Amino acid sequence: MEKKQIIFIFLFSLTIYLLYTGLFCGFKWFMFGDATEYERYAVNLLSGKGYVYDIGGIESYARRPPLYPFLLAFIYYVFGHSFVVVKIVQAVLASVTNVITYSILLKFTGNKATAFISGLFSSIYFAYIYGVYMHLADGLFTFLLVLSVYLLIISNEDKMPGYLLSGIVLGLATLTRPTTLILPVILLPWFIFKYKNKAVKIFSAYLVGFVCLIAPWTIRNYLVYNAFIPVQTRSGENFWASNNPWSKGRCNQQHNDIENIKDLSELEKDKRMTKWAVDYLKGLSTVQFCKLYFLKAASFVYPFMCEYSFKYDPTFGMIIPFWFYGMYLTIKSKDLQGWLFLLILLTFFMFTLIYYGGEIRFRMAYSPYIIMLSSIGIANFTRVLGNMRVSAAVYLLWLVINIWAFFYYQYLYMIANYFLVAIRGS
Repeated sequence: MEKKQIIFIFLFSLTIYLLYTGLFCGFKWFMFGDATEYERYAVNLLSGKGYVYDIGGIESYARRPPLYPFLLAFIYYVFGHSFVVVKIVQAVLASVTNVITYSILLKFTGNKATAFISGLFSSIYFAYIYGVYMHLADGLFTFLLVLSVYLLIISNEDKMPGYLLSGIVLGLATLTRPTTLILPVILLPWFIFKYKNKAVKIFSAYLVGFVCLIAPWTIRNYLVYNAFIPVQTRSGENFWASNNPWSKGRCNQQHNDIENIKDLSELEKDKRMTKWAVDYLKGLSTVQFCKLYFLKAASFVYPFMCEYSFKYDPTFGMIIPFWFYGMYLTIKSKDLQGWLFLLILLTFFMFTLIYYGGEIRFRMAYSPYIIMLSSIGIANFTRVLGNMRVSAAVYLLWLVINIWAFFYYQYLYMIANYFLVAIRGS
């Protein structure tokens, strides 16, 4: 039964992703700011120029994390400059991500029905579909992070290679997007409570795998910049983009002084932007500071797809109440496996508060843990209702409401925007 469910989830997911991409998007390359830079790094790698990208006349050697451009370069080297193959590879990665999500929840709950809900819903989750047809690192990052979690929870306490491998895969995820750079520190209490006397030994194996994977790239960056840069140089720019007078909880890179720093080195420019952000935050009153971070926190559950004219995302909206219910059940149960999901969500929430991450593509990376917690909530809510007909009626009604919201999103957005404008002041 388990094998049949795994095969079904994989094939169903792959069919959905390829059909949607082929019918609605096409197997072409989408011109997009981040995608353009990933593409240029990959092309320069293939041409022998190395990992470099010319931006505004200044060569950037670490503006983007390296793993996704290296994957693109590998695909182009093997299959030619084919955007079709890139999308197929991303569809396969997303489908495997859904299988791993199913496997993690099955390991956690022991309930095939609950696990199957998570795998099935993952197949239609729009953020994953978006990640397939866009040339962005989010799909690869999501896959590597969920694989690292799976390796972590199936590892045997008496055998260190599993934990070492989990740390290595987490290192690969961090070289795809450095959001998880602080994850080992946040997970340390989890290791202590779960493994007790063996915690130091197990965490050390995990940390060694993580550090040893990242270290070569960090050393390379030090040799290039003569500065400690674990993954990328763009952290200052990201920090400033959501901490300036125009951001108001979102990402806004408009600034009159940008022209004045365009000739600075990559590292100096990043330092200058960090200073701008810090100076701005220092100048805020307590009320203004709270407003800014409330708006950033709200982006964590913002159900509108900002890249699509603010249309409503029904696949995210449907699971929000069950997500919070699932978190409540997990906290109440004090199950350490569930706390692992909560700590990962905490990591992304912290980065949302610092950098902002409400766009659907940033939502993708923490979605497996939201979906797993939501599946737990749905399974328990069904048991509470006690009657399958009543349960089906409730879920059908909720589905209809979300479909209505998708087609008439402008009314919901108008209400949400009214409150957001009231808080922002503009």
